[in-house]
Amino acid sequence: MIQGFLWAGRWFLYWLKQNLISLDQMANTLLLFGDARETISARAWRLRKHPVWGKARIVIDTIFFFDPDHCRESFRGELRVIQFFPWIKRMIHKWKAKAHPEQE
Repeated sequence: MIQGFLWAGRWFLYWLKQNLISLDQMANTLLLFGDARETISARAWRLRKHPVWGKARIVIDTIFFFDPDHCRESFRGELRVIQFFPWIKRMIHKWKAKAHPEQE
């Protein structure tokens, strides 16, 4: 019986996290005109050199004080996703070209 409660608890936390991520992505798309597959935290890290997004990153990281480097880790997590955004593919290609110009 206890194992059933533990399983249900883990399942609920997984379900809750997935739904919060989907709401985050929807807010990024509907309110901020961003990509539907990107969270606001990952976008804040990606655009951290922009004055507004740089401040947003600081605010988000402060809110998630219990998750060190929340925005950076969100961005890294999205880089591991198989569905690469077109701009990420272009960015990776540019980085490789800069690192190995002789291969062009």
